[in-house]
Amino acid sequence: MIGLLTVSSVIALSVWLSIRNPRALFYAGLALLPWQGLDFDLGLRVTASRIALGFALLTSLAGLAARRAPGQTFPIAGPLKALALYAVGLSLVRIPFLPDVDVGGGALRAPLMRTLMQCVYFLVVFGSGLFLAPLYVKTLADVRAAGRWFLGSLLVLAALGWLQLGVWYGTGWNPMPIGLLSGVDASVRREATIMAGDTQIHRMNSLGGEPKDLGIGLSVGLLLVQAIWGIGRDRATIRRLRQAWIVLLLSMLATLSTAAIFMWVVGTALELLMFPMLVQGLMGRSRRGRGLPGMTGAALFLAAVYFIVPKDLGQGLSLTDLVAGRTVERLELEDFDQAIGQFLIHEPGWLPLGVGLGNAHLYADRYLQASAWDYAGGRAFRSKMGLLKIVSELGLFGLLLWVAGVATQLHRLRTALGRLSPVAHADLMQVGAPLLLFAAALFSTYFLISGIEETVYLVLGVTAAVIVLSHRRAAGVLMLARRETAPPVSRVV
Repeated sequence: MIGLLTVSSVIALSVWLSIRNPRALFYAGLALLPWQGLDFDLGLRVTASRIALGFALLTSLAGLAARRAPGQTFPIAGPLKALALYAVGLSLVRIPFLPDVDVGGGALRAPLMRTLMQCVYFLVVFGSGLFLAPLYVKTLADVRAAGRWFLGSLLVLAALGWLQLGVWYGTGWNPMPIGLLSGVDASVRREATIMAGDTQIHRMNSLGGEPKDLGIGLSVGLLLVQAIWGIGRDRATIRRLRQAWIVLLLSMLATLSTAAIFMWVVGTALELLMFPMLVQGLMGRSRRGRGLPGMTGAALFLAAVYFIVPKDLGQGLSLTDLVAGRTVERLELEDFDQAIGQFLIHEPGWLPLGVGLGNAHLYADRYLQASAWDYAGGRAFRSKMGLLKIVSELGLFGLLLWVAGVATQLHRLRTALGRLSPVAHADLMQVGAPLLLFAAALFSTYFLISGIEETVYLVLGVTAAVIVLSHRRAAGVLMLARRETAPPVSRVV
């Protein structure tokens, strides 16, 4: 009942806002991205963020068509547009040839209905980022507002998470179990705990869904903070970012999510490697990031803490075993990834084009390991790795379109920023350069973690908005230069 009330309230509020203020609804949907605990299973998992962005997209498309607003540009790379057409077209063409199998979870997870719903979901996710972001992110203030909304939302989730752990350890009662606001009854609720020796460890999940979902969202926030911190020069801003970084990092670690830790480590390494290649030349010699050494030092300090603190925590709990159990011992492919990987290996004929959106489980089901069959056999599942998800659903051709589109978008952003003076346009550079670094690291980690798909497309949309801003600045400078060099006009008496 709580879940039904939650989703009804979110839909009602989204409908009202989509009519009154679709721009506010877009920013609300962006802020709700990490709130994966606000969800409802309708055959396709629906979250509050998807509902908000979906209604904002519908209203904005209708309004734009009615106004026929001139001058609105959406500088999206051609391969990304082709990707959208290919993904939906392929999935629809595959429908008559889908296996006729029973899939558990209700009628909406049957092959035909699931394919149609996955197409709608993909178009909402794709359009929310690549259409709505350029429409409502038009100024530098808007870009900063988008970042503040997202990071502020993560900090609220983290605060609720620490409240959860405090109450849980203090009273033994978990105020925010997984599925608290989901489903139609209490049967979907679960506790996020693990056993380490003889000790039960509670994992933070807040209202972020599974601990892994919350951890991945916090890792995305960490990569964004690090990109801004690593390039920023304002001391007050860096101080606030440092405080936010500490809160987000400790909260991410409290989820004990292998995927989140792995994503943060890989993403941080990518940011450090990409900084000299992508960003340093844009900032100029005198504008090199001052926060980068501090960010690196903080990460190294955290690693050093492990070797300083006592390893034996008592009650059969070893810090070494706990850390190893949540990291290096869990780096093998997950059950779904193993099954889909085996499917592609044994049936390579599907590699060129893929099986269509949301259809991988229909073919990979028979490759599930015996240990995974009890909870996944005969049910819908997808790969947890972005690379496997793209290849299994859209094939190597879809992967080529995705990589080409993202690379083109990043190249356009860097080229647009490179035309500006780092001194005369320092305000735009202080926004565009961190965005470029963050986007490059995020898109690379997507190959390992597929749970950030919605965030990836929204960031792509924000890059398009900053490209437009950069072109306008460059055009304004060119126009001003022409005016200054033009010969005076003689007055005819």
